[in-house]
Amino acid sequence: MSRTLRVPLFPLPGAILFPRSQLPLHIFEPRYREMVRDAIDGVGRIAMIQSHRLDDEMLVNAIAQVAPFDVGAKQALLEQQTLEGRADLLVQLMQFQRMAVTGGVEIEPTLQ
Repeated sequence: MSRTLRVPLFPLPGAILFPRSQLPLHIFEPRYREMVRDAIDGVGRIAMIQSHRLDDEMLVNAIAQVAPFDVGAKQALLEQQTLEGRADLLVQLMQFQRMAVTGGVEIEPTLQ
């Protein structure tokens, strides 16, 4: 029998939290302090949501900007005429980077 787990939602624009990482929070609004108390007394979890996901262009450009690629690769990304072209090249570069790091051994991605 499946059971639905209900957790409080905490809107936190601009915050990205990756698995097994920590995000220090300063909870000061009374309604959110109550939410935290309820979570501690209950399931011990809260869910954070983005009130507004980045658009495709901002996401691709942000990843391209911070990715650990050399200057030539970043220049090639910058020279792409379309967002689709930049996204495709970004994926190719990331796959190449992964192969370089793993020594050419294909590793199945996992969701955790």
